[in-house]
Amino acid sequence: KKLTAQSKEEIDKELRKNNIIIYRMPESNKELGSEKLEDDKNVVRSFFKDVLKIRCEDNAIKTIRRLGKSKDVRPLLISFRNLETKGIVFQNLSQLKDADESYRRISIAHDLTINERNQCREQVIECKDKQSKNESGDWIYRVRRLYVDKKLMKPRNISLIQRR
Repeated sequence: KKLTAQSKEEIDKELRKNNIIIYRMPESNKELGSEKLEDDKNVVRSFFKDVLKIRCEDNAIKTIRRLGKSKDVRPLLISFRNLETKGIVFQNLSQLKDADESYRRISIAHDLTINERNQCREQVIECKDKQSKNESGDWIYRVRRLYVDKKLMKPRNISLIQRR
């Protein structure tokens, strides 16, 4: 059975829809992989509880794993069992600004497909180009994701924001 590129993309989106990626989350320096995983689980639980003020049950998280090869601090991929938990995490991201200094550098993003990442990268380049041509400095160009509701996402678009 042959799958078209578009149907592969849709399957990939469906597999990633409950995932988030946490960047710059401190990584354990233990030797054993099982100990590192347990440390990651504990750090994520405390991050959700203490920083984002979310009560996240153990069964709400499907998997936790680090992405890439061990060098610096690797991104942390978290798969939730349902989309609502992911939505709650994104709703409470404003809590990061009041967090301890160690947590303020952390950023959380959607787990995008390769095509979505490429589109986003192109739009960021387009925004930077428009921003450099903006001589007055009154406007800021940003790439933002719009939401129809908590479950449906529209593609990214470029928004124009006036400086205050």
